[in-house]
Amino acid sequence: MSSFDRETALRWLVFLMERQPHKRIELKHRRNQLDVGSKTARRAAIVRLEELAMQYPQDYLVFQTKQRLLGK
Repeated sequence: MSSFDRETALRWLVFLMERQPHKRIELKHRRNQLDVGSKTARRAAIVRLEELAMQYPQDYLVFQTKQRLLGK
């Protein structure tokens, strides 16, 4: 899997919030990390979102397909 850029990470995060409501607290924290100016916090959030893509491969496949259909 390639490394996410910030925009892809945000779209994946929003998608996960819809599909994995039990992770909402963690995902809100990750969103805050992405919005902060700190590069370290942003990188930590992106790494965790990449890990979640590996944990939820079916959701990630649906996300990728949806992004392709939307032309993103």
